[in-house]
Amino acid sequence: MKKTLSVLLAALILLSCCFVGTFSATAAEKGKIYFKLPADWTNTKAVFCHIWEQGGDGFFTWQSKNEVCTNEGDGLWSYDISLLDNQLATLEGGFDSTKTYAVIFCSNIGFQTYDLNLVADCIGDTAQCDGSKVENPVDSAKTCFVARWKTNAKTVHPVVQKNSSGVEIDPDNVGKDNQVPAKKLAEKTPVDTAANDLPFVMLAIAAAFVGIFTIASFKKRA
Repeated sequence: MKKTLSVLLAALILLSCCFVGTFSATAAEKGKIYFKLPADWTNTKAVFCHIWEQGGDGFFTWQSKNEVCTNEGDGLWSYDISLLDNQLATLEGGFDSTKTYAVIFCSNIGFQTYDLNLVADCIGDTAQCDGSKVENPVDSAKTCFVARWKTNAKTVHPVVQKNSSGVEIDPDNVGKDNQVPAKKLAEKTPVDTAANDLPFVMLAIAAAFVGIFTIASFKKRA
């Protein structure tokens, strides 16, 4: 009886450890994001995609070779997310589906979009300018084109932040001098909590089996 119980418990604990190893590791995301070049970005010969983690650094320096987009034709440009998983990248591990990033698309002649939130759901989506402009948060003397995701526009918005003068910019609610109420950033991509809780469930099951067999053993002796 004790030998059977020990074997069963060991098997359950081993299985639980396997699940921990499987679900705790986050693989780098792959795929492409797209950008539709506005008609007024005339004479653009190259488009770059600058991505950074919210509150942190970018993967690569501004308009470096690792940020070059591919011309797909008809004004559509693409960027391969797998390029972020590069040994030269500042952020290790590539694009992480549990985090929120931001992206700027810019051209070789000075045009650029305003900061746009970027999560895993945006992979495969196309960012397109809506025709409006806002102040560049780094240089108030310049403006940026507001871009929005074609498919995820309702859930993933432009970044809300303060400009160089401390005035908040919210492209969704632009008022006089961009002075608008603060607004939360787009929610992060939901993590599969059921998968993350699985190891603890397995351990709970193992503990339950131990309790059942212990009680049964005591009753048998009694």
